[in-house]
Amino acid sequence: MRPGPGTTDAHPGDTSEDLVRSGGIVRILAGLVALGMATIVAVSPAWARVVRIQTVVSLTDRSDPAVKQALREAFDTSLRGAVAMGFSRIRVDAIQVLQDTVVLATVATDGDDDDEAPENARDQ
Repeated sequence: MRPGPGTTDAHPGDTSEDLVRSGGIVRILAGLVALGMATIVAVSPAWARVVRIQTVVSLTDRSDPAVKQALREAFDTSLRGAVAMGFSRIRVDAIQVLQDTVVLATVATDGDDDDEAPENARDQ
């Protein structure tokens, strides 16, 4: 096959069918790559990070002011830890007042966790 006008770079063995077939493959591959990228972008919000932070603070005594102060300190510590890890939301999951300590469990996330909260936590 001789190159036509304006096709001086054509290889002697190439036919127009080969070029059309390879162009179709490139289009299919480009479509698959675009579909894969769209899937990654659409699914990535579901990959929000979630962490449970448990903070323990010692109690000086079991009076109400001492328990409130220990809870404030535990919450501040949990909040600083969540912010340091890059989380944008935090919620209290559980509180335990033991004989000489206060235990505060929080859940921190970088996504919208309203749908993940247990039903009884929403009512409180």
